[in-house]
Amino acid sequence: MHPFYSSDFATAVEKAIEDAELKTSCEFKVHLEDYCNEDVFDRAAYVFSELGLHKTVARNAVFIFIVVQNRKVVILADGGITSVIDNAQIQDEVLALTNAFREGNFIVGVEQSLNRMSAVLCKSFPRQANDVNEISNSISR
Repeated sequence: MHPFYSSDFATAVEKAIEDAELKTSCEFKVHLEDYCNEDVFDRAAYVFSELGLHKTVARNAVFIFIVVQNRKVVILADGGITSVIDNAQIQDEVLALTNAFREGNFIVGVEQSLNRMSAVLCKSFPRQANDVNEISNSISR
């Protein structure tokens, strides 16, 4: 079994999402697909929509889409985020995450990625006292 499918990975990632969301009003979602036989970006956009990630009040969802067998990662950000973060920053995060996975750092890679993104996003999307968790922190598949 690939480490992405372990209970340790799921527990650690869900905790990392929770920690990231304590710093910012942004919503984070991690999704795993075993294999993708189409354009990975197109598939990620489709799943983003299917999961309703575009329906957050502030349009501030961040989606980490991981295709295990293809060894591909896509990070998508909703419109509210792309208005303050440029695509180069998102692609830098994809590269950092991909490098962590190449080194076998699956849990740490996602934890660090969520930590880095929440540290940047908290400046434009600070956590509010009445913040509501709009998206489940569990990994989708």
